[in-house]
Amino acid sequence: MCRAARASRRACRLATCALKKLVCYGTAVGDAAVASLPPGLEELDVGGCRGITAGVSFGHLRALKKLVCRCTAVGDAAVASLPPGLEELDVGCCEGITAGVSFGHLAALKKLDCWDTAVGDAAVASLPPGLEELDVRRCEGITARVSYAHLPALRRLNDEPFVRR
Repeated sequence: MCRAARASRRACRLATCALKKLVCYGTAVGDAAVASLPPGLEELDVGGCRGITAGVSFGHLRALKKLVCRCTAVGDAAVASLPPGLEELDVGCCEGITAGVSFGHLAALKKLDCWDTAVGDAAVASLPPGLEELDVRRCEGITARVSYAHLPALRRLNDEPFVRR
């Protein structure tokens, strides 16, 4: 567990903690540490944390606006647990993200990085119309038939195709 997470657990009770941003990138932080975080947390970076599993839940983090969990075992169930007010999500290189993932419940989502995952056309179709930035490069499920027409706010798109070697 990163030093900041240990300190936050000691320094506050979940209901009254003032912690708004926590960066534990590349540490041993796991699902239990995430479960102990205060519900008022707005930004969380657990990218590269080897203790984050496909079973992690972010549902109790109701104020979460930005989540970085790239290069972890996060999967579709973790995405489904995310609060609808989330604005930025980075699940790039997460092997647990499948073609069946849905982002439809994330109505406030403005930025999504899901590069190098199995995300496909159906997942793109589930994206909210307010999405502004999308990175789906090397997503093996994206086909030539994918449509971004339902994303009128989209201003940045990286959709470099997946090439099987």
